[in-house]
Amino acid sequence: MKWFAIWVLALAQSLYAIPNQVSRAVNQADSPLNGLEVGNQLLSAGLWQGEQGLPGNWRKENEIAGAQTSHLLARPKLFDLDVMLLRATHRKNSLESVTATFVDAGSYFPYLTKKPDVPIDIQRQGLLNKQVEFKKLYSETFKKLKNHLVKRSEGKVKESHWGRSRKLRADILVYDLGVVRAVLYTENGRLLRLTLTRDRDLYRKGWLDKNRLSLLGNDLTRYYQNQVMQSEDGDYLIQGVHTVPQGYKPYCGLNSLTMVAQYFGLHIDEDWMAVAGGFQNTGSASGSNMLGLYNATAREAGLSISREVKFIRSKARSLIKSGLPVVVWRRFDFKRNLTHVKFARSHARNNSLILPLPDEADRATWPGGDHPVHASVIIGFNDERKEVIYLESWAGQSIPRRMRYEEIEATATMVFYFEGK
Repeated sequence: MKWFAIWVLALAQSLYAIPNQVSRAVNQADSPLNGLEVGNQLLSAGLWQGEQGLPGNWRKENEIAGAQTSHLLARPKLFDLDVMLLRATHRKNSLESVTATFVDAGSYFPYLTKKPDVPIDIQRQGLLNKQVEFKKLYSETFKKLKNHLVKRSEGKVKESHWGRSRKLRADILVYDLGVVRAVLYTENGRLLRLTLTRDRDLYRKGWLDKNRLSLLGNDLTRYYQNQVMQSEDGDYLIQGVHTVPQGYKPYCGLNSLTMVAQYFGLHIDEDWMAVAGGFQNTGSASGSNMLGLYNATAREAGLSISREVKFIRSKARSLIKSGLPVVVWRRFDFKRNLTHVKFARSHARNNSLILPLPDEADRATWPGGDHPVHASVIIGFNDERKEVIYLESWAGQSIPRRMRYEEIEATATMVFYFEGK
């Protein structure tokens, strides 16, 4: 199977990123909290007792197993350190956690594009310089943050980990700050993140939400089956799979996986996925272990997973009817993508529109072996129309798209089928 491993590596290296600056709203927000210290507010007993709200303007993200996530439209300071992203999780209107991301390699090393007008040795040196800068930033920020937490907790720290499967396991340091506990991810070299929470059980049961963890066997099977809606025009569509925008990162395979992981009830995002998947600080997916990451995510969600080098129509239909989305890696072309975008918009206005049976001219526009690989999430199908319904990991593209069975079968390079145990 050596040829298979080499082939998979080649696919991982070419998984495509679509330019899309999803962090622009945070970076460009004209907020009075920009550069302002918010530590006292986030450590206030009144905040965690529900007597006062979070500071600033927050934008909703996804709902994960009944827990609502949102992020602050500002770039404040926490413990006198710059925060890239401040994210909150609420459950039934009660604050459950606040997570601050201080340093993230995915944002520091955006999608690596080759510049034909710049000598390759200069490009390599530029990347090396950037890696040195990032390592210094990470180390200095990590040291300052740990020192601050030690002082605030009077040295009360506990080593632990979060996550059941070894691949997704995160080593953490837990500091008792009185009102809350501060949970520091200790992965050294890519992501620096701190979570504040009062929930003492939050970091004992892994990434899977406690509501989903309570469902076992037939109860879990029925839960996913109940997420499937059948429309009058023949669509079978899974509800509750939300787009997780990938930004200008080589993360389509990660974000597609994150979309289904969050649907399965895992409180995990694409940045930690990149850490767990072994992404390097290069702006490329090269060297990552994507297959191991997909396997670990299924195990963490209490599911099994199989993969095929082709799209199997009957298998995909059966799983989607069971409420289990399918992730497909497929050949991608920008012009062909525009065709799907236009049809999705037209279909949203008039759902009687049908993709035509592909003729020779249409097939000539399908991407082939010389095109890059991109990942998508299939959340539905329509047998009468012979279409799959799928989502992309791009901001502003939450309208499901449609593709004929013939095209997805011709362009798929690897398909991941999540299955119940």
